[in-house]
Amino acid sequence: YREFDDTGLPGTPGSEDVDRTGYQLLRLMQKRDPWIANGDADNVVPLSGTQKMIDAIKEAGGKNAKITIYKGVGHNSWSETYANEELYKWLLSHSRGG
Repeated sequence: YREFDDTGLPGTPGSEDVDRTGYQLLRLMQKRDPWIANGDADNVVPLSGTQKMIDAIKEAGGKNAKITIYKGVGHNSWSETYANEELYKWLLSHSRGG
């Protein structure tokens, strides 16, 4: 995993298990209102891991963390995520100075 800076910008990672991401990422994500996507048929990153991460972020104070679950989608949840116009509106709503 790469190092994460503390820019305060929103996060749009693919789903990751909170056990693998560690405390630093959790701490930063609770400041960013992340929107995390996961396919319910993902056999690489189980949906349970993503839900665990969202729960941990909310418990750490990230009240606006959200999850999108794609029915019948495996590990490639990013194709539907980046095809969703709402993602770009959401990103712009979190831009600095905007």
